[in-house]
Amino acid sequence: MKIKISYQEEEIALAAAAARAIRAAVPGIRTKKSAAAAPFFHLYMKTCKPGGNVVQYQVEKSHGVPPQG
Repeated sequence: MKIKISYQEEEIALAAAAARAIRAAVPGIRTKKSAAAAPFFHLYMKTCKPGGNVVQYQVEKSHGVPPQG
């Protein structure tokens, strides 16, 4: 799932509240903030596949040894 929140400077508090609510409801969501398209700011949120990319990253980080558990 991907979520994009676009907001302007006067809407920062509302965007932050929305992002906090989403993070509380969806554990493990990744967030990226961008200010490249002035005067708009963007928050990009993406969920991970259960057992997908996270496991692969852990294997790469542990130098090829799969995580225990």
